[in-house]
Order: sequence, then structure tokens, then C-alpha cells
Amino acid sequence: QNLASSEINLAGAERSLADARLAVHRALGGAWVEDDEDIGQQLEEEYEMMDRLTFPSDEEAGR
Repeated sequence: QNLASSEINLAGAERSLADARLAVHRALGGAWVEDDEDIGQQLEEEYEMMDRLTFPSDEEAGR
């Protein structure tokens, strides 16, 4: 029973990861996150880029 429960939990975790990757894919306008990339690092970089585009500093905004 523990093995079956673990397999169910693993399947749920894999589904959650797939859902998260799809959300990132859509948020990036179709760009895809490769399996061998450090997803956490890529997400940080993408969030920083989105922050800069959404809330540019005075220098970036040309003020």
C-alpha cells in the first residue's frame, strides 16, 4: 500500500510540475523551458525581466 500511495503522490507531483511548466510557457508567450535547464534560475531571470518591463526604474524609463 505504501508503494501504491507513493506512486500516486509521484504522479500528482509530476502533474503539478507539468501544469507549472505550462503556466510558465504561456506567461512567456510561448517560450519553453528545457528539461536540462535550471528552471528556478530561469524563472528568476524571467520574473526579473517582467518586473523591469512592468516597473522600469527611472533610468530604464529614460527619466
